Amino acid sequence: MTDRKYGDESYLSLKALTRRLVGQCGGAEKAALDTRAAESTINGFGNVFHAQFVPVDVLADLECSAGQPTVTRELARLMGYDLVPMDGGAAPAPSDPAQMVVRASRDVGTFADAVERMDADGIREPGEIDVCIERASDMMQRLGHTIDTLRRYRATMPARVRV
Repeated sequence: MTDRKYGDESYLSLKALTRRLVGQCGGAEKAALDTRAAESTINGFGNVFHAQFVPVDVLADLECSAGQPTVTRELARLMGYDLVPMDGGAAPAPSDPAQMVVRASRDVGTFADAVERMDADGIREPGEIDVCIERASDMMQRLGHTIDTLRRYRATMPARVRV
């Protein structure tokens, strides 16, 4: 058996990001409808006790459904790269910009709740800070995706669009 290229924490992070990605897709049941993988198999991809990771074609389908490269961004980071959206690419119209704002607002609320819980007892624990970091990361990813989607759409749209 060969040595792994990264430390255990990197592989655990990929599992955690896979779970987050499945959540962004609406859960394993919904994700199974968008991929070739069964619901139980999709759950296994994010399970730290299962050795198998998500196959690249399933990952592509999941990230397309989620609208953001959640796991791919981490893979790029592990290799020392920063994944950035391509400029000038035609973007489809956001299906519901108002819904994008609602989701982003929920993320802000979830982050605020985590900060409030962290300080509620007057003592900050490392685990509480980790939760805040995760919630802030979720919030920033969603906001970044929203901004990117709207910018690409604006750059490629005609002067006016009826909705």
